[in-house]
Amino acid sequence: MLLENEALFLHESIQRVWSSMFGVEAEPIEELISHGERQAFLTAMIQISGDWTGAVLIDFEPPLARELTARASRSQATQVVMDQMRDALGEAASMVAGQLKHNLPPRSSLSQPTLSTGVDYRLFMPGATQLCRVTCRCEGRRFQATVYQGATSSDVNPLAGARHADPVEDAADGPGQGLSTNPFVDPPEEEASARENGNGTQGPRAQRRSRQDGETLAKSILIVDNSRVTRMALRRDVEATGFPSIGFQEANDGREALTLLRAGDVDVLLSDLYMPEMNGMELLAAMRSEGLDVPTIFVTSEQSPEVLEQLVRAGASCVLPKPWTVEQLENALDQLAG
Repeated sequence: MLLENEALFLHESIQRVWSSMFGVEAEPIEELISHGERQAFLTAMIQISGDWTGAVLIDFEPPLARELTARASRSQATQVVMDQMRDALGEAASMVAGQLKHNLPPRSSLSQPTLSTGVDYRLFMPGATQLCRVTCRCEGRRFQATVYQGATSSDVNPLAGARHADPVEDAADGPGQGLSTNPFVDPPEEEASARENGNGTQGPRAQRRSRQDGETLAKSILIVDNSRVTRMALRRDVEATGFPSIGFQEANDGREALTLLRAGDVDVLLSDLYMPEMNGMELLAAMRSEGLDVPTIFVTSEQSPEVLEQLVRAGASCVLPKPWTVEQLENALDQLAG
């Protein structure tokens, strides 16, 4: 199926997330999903506010929602509960919206995800205009993504002439070029697939590392994100790189992370930026004020060069995008290993 430019960009954004989070393909199809079909749907929604207003909605058929959640959480579809789906599908929608945000005015922000479910229901944004809609088939089931622009929004279209930019390259062009050490570039000779049937697999470099005992001292790794599914995905992908670790700890936000960091048993920190209670920037500031010198990799859907520059200047070792690839994560860990 051939897609127009706007739909093509939206589909590319979806495919990046689906590959990273769920390890599956999302095939674009021509048919549209109508809530008047009298069947149940689940809708994950992200609202965008600030200089640009709008929303990203993704409608899922319930069996697909369960299957994707099961893949992300390493569980059986029959064991998936609503809280898990809210986490997995909301995080997926947030990642898709995050890729659009790079093309919006700087003072535009994403809401926390919400998940609605029911039969023959509609979500309205008064005065909004539909910019683009893409329907895909995945695992034999359909889902549909729609982007709306609010009536009070600026004239910027996040899908028109959009590109999947490398935010590190953009940020490095700014004052001080502070992101020159950021590991976004994937070595072309080692672009082995990082997943097979939704499970992490080791690439060539990871396999080499796993065979070289003593190459890098094993590290204790703390993963911080308010999405449990994302924490699980990061742990899975760290394991897939072959990076030597002596164990993992997890925290839901910066405040929980700070408590664990104070205990002194953390060698590497992987953290989200936007979290409740204490966000990543506040966590960095608290760490520096308390003399907690732990190498920190941020994994975030934020792509603003200005924000990325602030993170590095505040002490972040490097920044990875959401969605990330195993190769990008491997590059970042290799940098920390020296």
